[in-house]
Amino acid sequence: MELTRPDDSRWMNVAHVVRPDHGSTAVVGWDAVGFGLPVLDPHIPGRIAFLINADTASYGESIMGLVEHYRLGAIVGSPTAGANGNFVQITEPTGCSSVFTGMRVVKSDGSRFHLIGIQPTIPVTPTIAGIAAGRDEVLEAALAYVRRAAR
Repeated sequence: MELTRPDDSRWMNVAHVVRPDHGSTAVVGWDAVGFGLPVLDPHIPGRIAFLINADTASYGESIMGLVEHYRLGAIVGSPTAGANGNFVQITEPTGCSSVFTGMRVVKSDGSRFHLIGIQPTIPVTPTIAGIAAGRDEVLEAALAYVRRAAR
């Protein structure tokens, strides 16, 4: 699996704000951008597995979105955080701060991303028994997938 054509996906959307009051007419549109990655050599032969879980957020989700969109390998583990995009922090008059995502991030097909994230193609959740035994069940599943190609 490899990137066989330049990346043309546009999944990050930055608000085009024209009014400082942020009222109903403040955002007049969105500027859609992506990474625009070129096709490069060498390519990795064989099966490839990417490990994810709820700790995979932000830039990790950006990379995994490309893996998912271009089917660059198996995605092993549990869903990502669904929390991609730069953040905006506002200090309130009380001194408290509010932090939120300052972008509209969507999947490469335009569907919702926030709170959904990247879903694994090979779902695996660590178990208490596996952890107690010192095993990494997600890594074991990824290795089993990769090694199947070698047979």
